[in-house]
Amino acid sequence: MAKKLSSAEQAIVSAMDAGQFAHAAELATTLLASDGDNLRILLDIGHANRQLLRFDEAKKSLLRAVDLCDEDKRDVIFGELGQLERTQGDFVAAADWFNKQIETDPDDATGYLMLGSMRLQQGLPADAIEILSRGLSCSLGCLEEVHFTIGLCHRALGKYLDAAEHFQKTLDLDQGNANAKIALKDVKSAQSALASS
Repeated sequence: MAKKLSSAEQAIVSAMDAGQFAHAAELATTLLASDGDNLRILLDIGHANRQLLRFDEAKKSLLRAVDLCDEDKRDVIFGELGQLERTQGDFVAAADWFNKQIETDPDDATGYLMLGSMRLQQGLPADAIEILSRGLSCSLGCLEEVHFTIGLCHRALGKYLDAAEHFQKTLDLDQGNANAKIALKDVKSAQSALASS
């Protein structure tokens, strides 16, 4: 059973959920002063500081969290460190962290999604498809996002039928996904235009 959050921890979560990252960072900093080994707070402050572009502070908190966390449960922290490096434009370091995330929990699609999304961002859609496809065999994680990102990769490559298949799978898993609806309509229209030319 998960540990119940204190009112101070809940206030941080609420601020984060509302996108109030400065507020969350200040609340977390105050709480951390009295409980410096609180793993959850270290993660929250690391995430908030990344959103605030306070990269050194974010990295310090996240590396401290790595030290405190059990080795087999570090995947989320590795993902945050990967996102931190990606935000700063260091794709090599980000890939290292995402690969550590995958190694720590290979059955969670999140690491594959992060690494594959970054490869797509780098203009490497074929590489991204290879990485993301490995994520589809996972039993945990956001498979609808994996399908959506594979669809984006195929769309970038001009493979509209393959893209449509993955956008439809996204909608099968998440019927309300507005981005997948738009993307599916886009590739169907592109395919029709291609067929009529």
